[in-house]
Amino acid sequence: MMKKTTDELLNILTSVHSEAELGNFVGKLEKSGRVPSFPEYLKEKMQERELEAGELWRAAQIPRSYGYNILSGVRKPRRDKVLALCLALNLSCEETQRVLKVAGAGALYPRRQRDAVIMFSLRKGLSVMDTNILLDEFSQEPLG
Repeated sequence: MMKKTTDELLNILTSVHSEAELGNFVGKLEKSGRVPSFPEYLKEKMQERELEAGELWRAAQIPRSYGYNILSGVRKPRRDKVLALCLALNLSCEETQRVLKVAGAGALYPRRQRDAVIMFSLRKGLSVMDTNILLDEFSQEPLG
């Protein structure tokens, strides 16, 4: 299986209709390698969005040196930083859930007030700053 983005793999998987096709898909995955690391996944999303690292750090309100440490794998970002990056990349809720999983961070749960506000922000394509304002309006901690 040629190297494909996660979204491309998801599209292929949604076209699988039988156990035999699923077995073929899974077998090709096993041969193709491992799950991407968070930095690899982040680079993939940046490339898809045609976003330079400096632009991403500004939009995510992340210090430049910290951002490059994340991208190089030197630093593992906390959940809030991962969420800020997702907002800055203008990812959907579904893509954000995948990113959180790859990053080893907790998923968003709509039953949690703070997570509900963040999910709303993702759906509306709000910036990190606008999300933090909205979180403050609902007496929730900003993305830090």
